[in-house]
Amino acid sequence: MAAQLSWFAIFTFVVCIQSVSANETNQGVSSDLQKKFDKIIKEKGFSRNQLGLYVSSSREGQITPVYDLNAEKLMIPASLSKVVTAGVALSKLGPNKKFKTQLMINGRVKNGVVEGPLYLKGFGDPGFVSEDLWVLVNDFIRTGVRVIRGGIVVDDTWFDRVRKDPSREGSDVDRAYAAPIGAMSFNWNSVNVYVRPGSRVGKKAAVYADPDNDYIRVVNNTKTVSRRQKSRIEVSRSSGGDSFYGDIVTVSGEVSQKLNEKVVYKSIVKPDLWSGYNLKAFLQRRGIEVEGEVTVGSAPMTARVVAEKEGKPLALVVRDMMKFSNNYVAEMLTKHLAADSGEQPATMETGIGLLQQQVASWGFAEGLKIYNPSGLTRQNKMKAKTLHDFLRLLTQRYDLAPENLASYPVAGLDGTLKGRMKGSAAESWVRAKTGLLNGVSGLAGYAGRQDGSIMTFVFLFNGSSSKTYSARALFDALAISLVE
Repeated sequence: MAAQLSWFAIFTFVVCIQSVSANETNQGVSSDLQKKFDKIIKEKGFSRNQLGLYVSSSREGQITPVYDLNAEKLMIPASLSKVVTAGVALSKLGPNKKFKTQLMINGRVKNGVVEGPLYLKGFGDPGFVSEDLWVLVNDFIRTGVRVIRGGIVVDDTWFDRVRKDPSREGSDVDRAYAAPIGAMSFNWNSVNVYVRPGSRVGKKAAVYADPDNDYIRVVNNTKTVSRRQKSRIEVSRSSGGDSFYGDIVTVSGEVSQKLNEKVVYKSIVKPDLWSGYNLKAFLQRRGIEVEGEVTVGSAPMTARVVAEKEGKPLALVVRDMMKFSNNYVAEMLTKHLAADSGEQPATMETGIGLLQQQVASWGFAEGLKIYNPSGLTRQNKMKAKTLHDFLRLLTQRYDLAPENLASYPVAGLDGTLKGRMKGSAAESWVRAKTGLLNGVSGLAGYAGRQDGSIMTFVFLFNGSSSKTYSARALFDALAISLVE
């Protein structure tokens, strides 16, 4: 017994020494970083009242506050809002949740001919892209159908038909980051427009819409100019209105002969018809004749599924959202919260309510005020300290922590951080979500250190629009100092 007590005493002593050592190390880190942060902020010329910063250090179970500047001040977070959306979606829906897309028929099939429409029914897969549609069409081909007499009917009734949340800032722009949402969506509801110089000076440039289908009509008002001249290209998208069911992409300007290729991403207006016309194009490429138009409707209860494509797991969908700060995916996932609760059709209002409810149940209601899940709004408000605590909570949830961490952009390597902190000590050692609006900049996530400690940090700037990108440079410098 004496020997056992002796060993227990030694073990306890060692643990205590390790704990004291870790605590002393963290205190040293705290003192050094406070001085370093204050110096960097001053050198970069920032007013301290425009910043909200909070950092903690975690090592051997010890959590030590490292830096606090206006951490209890409510500030606009921009796309740092997606940190919360990702965490709630992974928790409520589960990392392995998958969303399906179906082809259905209700009419009689005789000798490879469908006497009626082919129904395309969407269940809100945010990651449904060309490769998925190709697989779906391949599966359909094996049914033996070669002619569809009733056209294509797109069923996107799983969600309501509100395409853009009213809280979005600049929701009327045609940029891909402002793409509309719908239960039946395709290729992030955006079209790629490629521009190359023509065969010789004076000729129109070569313009390609990808994917190519009847929904997009291209108007080419370009001219190829000599290699000595600069390219001046404008690309705009407008709805065809009553005269045309799809969207019109207009490309104007001068294209230099030295230009290899330029790509511009534009959102589309009608996700349902966009999806349907792409399906029609894919079917025709595989030799299936489609007679009739692409329309919008509901698949009857008697319709039978003839092909189905299951999307990738939610963990990978969240990764797409976080790595590239995809607003479209954030709003799609929020409507899925409503659909998961049983609402049909699912609405953004219910989804936001459930997101807020979950945040409140975790004790963060006062410091994380969410009205739009993507952060493309000035209504959202967050405290740096509360968002930090939310990030810490995610690391403690073993059921979703690995998937959550893997979704963050990595400094100098990928996503929205691919071109930032490259070649610095932070490259590969910082995983963080970015945020950007006019007059708003943010960076929040985790920084690893060679001594094995992990720094959890939140950096927020709300101020003059002229300092927006300077704030981004400031936050990069602060993140690098966390690693050094």
